[in-house]
Amino acid sequence: RDQPFTTVKSGNRRIQPELQFEEDTLYRNNLIDTDLPGEEARLLHKIRREKPIMIFLENDSIPEPIRRELKGAHTLELYHKYLIYY
Repeated sequence: RDQPFTTVKSGNRRIQPELQFEEDTLYRNNLIDTDLPGEEARLLHKIRREKPIMIFLENDSIPEPIRRELKGAHTLELYHKYLIYY
């Protein structure tokens, strides 16, 4: 799709992006942890503004406001253990 993606940690600590080769902190623009204060609102804003591709593990605890926003604006595809919203 040739567009950036957002990594979301949503109650799932298994997601640990590889950061050792990052030269600055720009990666933080596309890394959201909904367990941190303000991050859920930032993700909702990003979904509304950019309509990014979002990939979650099937058993992620996606906060209900985010689930509602994705359901209204995205198509959902199931692929093995992944939920892909695009």
